[in-house]
Amino acid sequence: MERLTTRVLRRLGRLKDDARRSFSTVSVNDEDVPGQPVETFLITAGQGADTPSLQIFGDPMHKSRKKLLQEYGQQPLEDYLAAEARHGIGNYVLVDQSGDGLRIITAPGYCGGYFCARDGRFVAGSTLSAVLSDLPGPVEMDPFGICFWFSYAPQSNFNQMPFTTVFKDVLRLVPGAVLEVRNGRVSENYSYLSRPSPLKKPISFESAFKDVMAQLARYYGSRGTNKIGVMFSGGVDSLLIYLGLRWKMGVERVRNFSVEFSGSNGPSRAVPVSNQLDIDLEILPETTWDRPEVQAGIIDMMRQEVISARSVHLALLGQDLTDTDLLHGQNMDALVNTNMTILHANHELGFLSRAKTRSIKTKAEKVLQYEAFLTNLQFTDAFLEDPDFQRRTMDFFAHVQGVADTDPEPGLDGILRGMISRQYPNLLSQGDYPHDRMTYLNRELDLFKAHVGSGLSPRMSLDMVRFLTYSHLANKRLATLPVGRNSRSVLVAMSGPLLSYYLGRPRNLLDASVPKREVYDLCRRLAGETYRKLRAGPTVDEVKTLSMAAMQKMVRDHLAYLNPETSRVLAAVTDAETRTYVTQVYESLWAVLQDGDADQITTFQWGRCLRVLNLELIMENAAIAGIDGSEDSKAIV
Repeated sequence: MERLTTRVLRRLGRLKDDARRSFSTVSVNDEDVPGQPVETFLITAGQGADTPSLQIFGDPMHKSRKKLLQEYGQQPLEDYLAAEARHGIGNYVLVDQSGDGLRIITAPGYCGGYFCARDGRFVAGSTLSAVLSDLPGPVEMDPFGICFWFSYAPQSNFNQMPFTTVFKDVLRLVPGAVLEVRNGRVSENYSYLSRPSPLKKPISFESAFKDVMAQLARYYGSRGTNKIGVMFSGGVDSLLIYLGLRWKMGVERVRNFSVEFSGSNGPSRAVPVSNQLDIDLEILPETTWDRPEVQAGIIDMMRQEVISARSVHLALLGQDLTDTDLLHGQNMDALVNTNMTILHANHELGFLSRAKTRSIKTKAEKVLQYEAFLTNLQFTDAFLEDPDFQRRTMDFFAHVQGVADTDPEPGLDGILRGMISRQYPNLLSQGDYPHDRMTYLNRELDLFKAHVGSGLSPRMSLDMVRFLTYSHLANKRLATLPVGRNSRSVLVAMSGPLLSYYLGRPRNLLDASVPKREVYDLCRRLAGETYRKLRAGPTVDEVKTLSMAAMQKMVRDHLAYLNPETSRVLAAVTDAETRTYVTQVYESLWAVLQDGDADQITTFQWGRCLRVLNLELIMENAAIAGIDGSEDSKAIV
């Protein structure tokens, strides 16, 4: 069959540079062939001329790999990137390598990875263990990265820094980015989502969502063997995904899963909705985490990547999910920028709205309405563009948020430091670590500004930092590793059409009151009924939630990894102050674990235990791969 040879053109330097030259010349088959899974992406550069290659790891869902590679080779880079920002759907990364040059383009929905450039050598990959196993030079802990991780990350899976990791010189390879390498050194690392686009944005949420569902219907229509699962929490986002599938392609191939996880994410919400819409619902009990195959699967994931061991999708480990994509509603709230405190209780009624205030029965309910509205107010343009108002009200908002410090410099930098530190403008997380918080937050802020470019409005700046923290980290823990053979999670919100609509979109006071009104309105039109009425039916007799028992068992079954005397993490801490702090963390956990009374260990301490175990398993796995893996055995392009 005739082969089409594409000559790949690239722009030198930033997008504004008009100079172009050949980057690589490769052959693209006329037929689309299966690519490598996204988690196998691992590449090195800087050790001499490399064989030219152009390939995609992962699964584009809006176009075939062949079509995407052809378009990459036949048009200017800025046109390709604009199309990806507007239309890209799926978890994939494009890798273009030739001679001493390397370009990596990550999709808007890429799960994210890591890279390190040292001493003229470069490595990048999707999983942390793989990158560490090929790291140029020794594995060392980043002083602030590891302290911030142990101090605040146990409280929230989403409060990690957008670029810095716990490992020195190992940075995040984020979605929607271009990274270029010359002679083993990074020459470009920028976001193409934050830049002006010649393409029109979707005119509405409905337009963007229907675009995504139409592309998914086409994708699954061309793959008759692929099955579809929906993580059906009963919330409006997962319901809308189900309704979109029903509308565009029917639901004969769709399985709907609900997990006894929590009162706000499980059968108590899912059952009444599924009953009223005749949705077949598969309920997984909270005891699922006790199953040996589930615990073994979680430990195996911990060896490869930083995960959340309590993530709801892990209940599907051990299920028959071959060739099944799991569609999630996760991250819609991050794009909308909404406070989740009482959103589930309000349904589509606005905070402080007439309809809601008439139904309030207690003073506590009224206070929650005020708090939710006021925290949403921090995401509106009126707040973001008024540093004086921020300065006058910071103490109040810190009180509303609970345990938080105020940033010393209101305005754009204070907004972004707060978003990096605590996911709220101008509010900083507290920590007991020894390092100067502002110094390292400013370091992270500099990395962010270099990545997204200068001159962004406060609105776009906040949306981008939210995308690179909350959204990216949620996608990272859900979509990096499969839960079954050829089965992985897909976050529908992490798609070009929806990102194009939300990133930089103005937010007004009505958005603070009813931030998801467009989502609820579309749900009503597709379901033929309001979400409130769908939720009003009979529900389960008992709300069951995931306990810590299964997590505690995993820790105790692998207790030796938490021993400070044999810790690989502690051995990799070279800074004296950091070593003292991390040693105290290890020794305090080791002491309470030796007592044997699980009831005396706090939830925060169990969270720290899981994170210690996760890092120790990653470092052990990386060491084994680095010692035993030959060049032929590693997944290097």
